[in-house]
Order: sequence, then C-alpha cells, then structure tokens
Amino acid sequence: MAAAAQPEAVIEVADRPPSPKRSSRALKPSAKVREAMQSLEDAAITSRRTAINATRSTASRGTRVLGSGSGANGQAEAGKTALQTLLEAINEQQNETRGIIAEQRNTICELRDVVSKQQDAIQQLCEELKQ
Repeated sequence: MAAAAQPEAVIEVADRPPSPKRSSRALKPSAKVREAMQSLEDAAITSRRTAINATRSTASRGTRVLGSGSGANGQAEAGKTALQTLLEAINEQQNETRGIIAEQRNTICELRDVVSKQQDAIQQLCEELKQ
C-alpha cells in the first residue's frame, strides 16, 4: 500500500537530443599566411572594382569600352604573385614545423634514456634493500 501512495514521477524527454558541442579552439593562421591572404583579398577586390567599372562604362550601342588591356594582365600577375607568396609562406611554415618535430623527437629519445637509467637505478636500490 505504501508503494501505491507514492506520487508518480513524470520525465519529459525532448524530441531531439542536444547537439554535441565542440570544445576545440579555433586555429589562427600565422602572420605570414594572413599577409598573403590579405594580398589575395586585395587583388580580388581590385579585380571586382575593375570589372564593375568596365561594365559601367559601356558605349551607347551596348558594347563595352575596352582599355589598353594591361589592367587584366597586371591583375593576373598580382594574383600569381600573391599565390606565390602564399605558397612560400606555407613552405616556410612546413619547414619550421618539420624542424620542431625533429627537435621534439630528439627530446623524447633523451627523456626515454633518462627514464631507463632511473628505472635501472630504482631496481638496484630495491635489490640492495632486500639484501
């Protein structure tokens, strides 16, 4: 009877489970990569402005007024230069990362040697205590 007198617990369940949240921090590009990306963005903005100005300055017959043509080549060269700068920055970052990884490997090997020597010393001390 005591069991029948207890109130029933009502639990509401949401239709969908809550979405998992990522706790990872956002990666921030290095200064060199940011500079390269900024130059790419600047070239793209300049390209858009030139295209907008070219379409605005149309002749009365509906044909586009053509300039000397050096603007498009200059922008293409600027884009190539920006991409080359970006590639160089990426390669430099990759080389730096490889160097850091090599240093870490060497440090890990040295620490393994130290731990091994400490284990040997502990075993010797344990044997001496037993005797």
